[in-house]
Amino acid sequence: GVIHFNPANGIEEIEKEIRVFPNPCVDFFRVSTKGFERAELWDLQGRVLVRSNEPRILTDHLSEGHYLLKVFAEKRCFSHLIVKQ
Repeated sequence: GVIHFNPANGIEEIEKEIRVFPNPCVDFFRVSTKGFERAELWDLQGRVLVRSNEPRILTDHLSEGHYLLKVFAEKRCFSHLIVKQ
């Protein structure tokens, strides 16, 4: 599921507050959440590959594999696993 981290009270699991589609993706995916501010796409080695202020994230330049998406919205950070095909 989607993990929501709130430093004031720890970590809790939330699934309905964010949608990421399509996932797996090919050329792009879209983030749908209330109060979207920005998104970052990280590789599994901890490098930021994409920073976006738009909810549509292009992935056509990335290799196939798994990536970590961090979505910032309403003073919170959501993390989600993205599969690029």
